[in-house]
Amino acid sequence: MSAEDVPGLHGRIPAYRDVVTRNLRSEFVLTWNQWIQRSMPVAQDNLGSEWLDTYLTSPLWRFVFSAGLVGQNVWCGVMMPSVDRTGQYYPFMLAQPLPATTLPTALFSEAELWFQALEQIALESLQPDGTLQQIESRLHALPRPETRVNTAATGWEMNRPVAVNLTVSPYNPLQSYPSLLHELLRQRYPSYSLWWSMGSERVAPAQLISGYLPTPQCYTSLLAGDWDERGWDTPFATNAI
Repeated sequence: MSAEDVPGLHGRIPAYRDVVTRNLRSEFVLTWNQWIQRSMPVAQDNLGSEWLDTYLTSPLWRFVFSAGLVGQNVWCGVMMPSVDRTGQYYPFMLAQPLPATTLPTALFSEAELWFQALEQIALESLQPDGTLQQIESRLHALPRPETRVNTAATGWEMNRPVAVNLTVSPYNPLQSYPSLLHELLRQRYPSYSLWWSMGSERVAPAQLISGYLPTPQCYTSLLAGDWDERGWDTPFATNAI
């Protein structure tokens, strides 16, 4: 098993005194750190005295990054609030690179069991007597997520009607929706990130789409769920879906 067949980790956990990193490319860690380091101070300013409680009770977020957002791979993983042994607050993240040909939008449903297992490993990392060796052992035992290759032709013309051949039995129009969503997103964003969560006591379950990574203002909403106040467009009312 190669290193890229196994998810890597980065962030702070209670058993260690500093940021820990294992099995992640430097370009991914650099991009991630720059995003978090820009976003957390803004969230602290936005939330004021509510910052710490909001951060600590914020939900786990699953994410998928399309190819081109960080290098040429698709990335998928989970992020959760955490703290190290010295009381420094910083999210803990588990992530895995996938081939650039992976269809990012299919991971929403087709990698559900993998995301569930990854979330459980992330939660177990909060044990104060846990070790990196234990986390890495669990990650090595985790099968790769189920993925689908993006077979859409390049140069899809948005002003023409679209016909989709259903090639997998039983034939279900829903088969084509991940590919259609990916192509629609590519028309709008050079690269994009997808986020979804079952929510927390403060944040309702949500699914997010962002060009590149969410801005620092938008990041605050991942902690607090105040989408309308932080620049997120919310065109779909919950009771309308």
